Amino acid sequence: MQMKEESKKDSWSAVGFAWELGYSIAIPLVIFTLGGRLLDKKFGTSPWLLLIGLFLSIIVTFYIVYKKLMDIIRSEERMEKPKIKNNFIQRYISACLTAIRQVSK
Repeated sequence: MQMKEESKKDSWSAVGFAWELGYSIAIPLVIFTLGGRLLDKKFGTSPWLLLIGLFLSIIVTFYIVYKKLMDIIRSEERMEKPKIKNNFIQRYISACLTAIRQVSK
């Protein structure tokens, strides 16, 4: 029963993240491109300010998404450090390093 509740919680967390990510992409895109379009109509510079608005929206969106992903990565690193369940990898690396040291002598 505990596992099903955690699975549902993870599913809703993923849905929430997708929703938030969608707004993080859509809102800057709409604001900057519409702003560019309106300024183009006002100043008669079509399509240059629209294109500049689109370019700015891409930059802002990239920054927002990058910041959100870095926050998630940091929170995951704080929650759980990677653990090696099996010492095989550690022993293998140790043996390789020992062999390298012996060859280089």
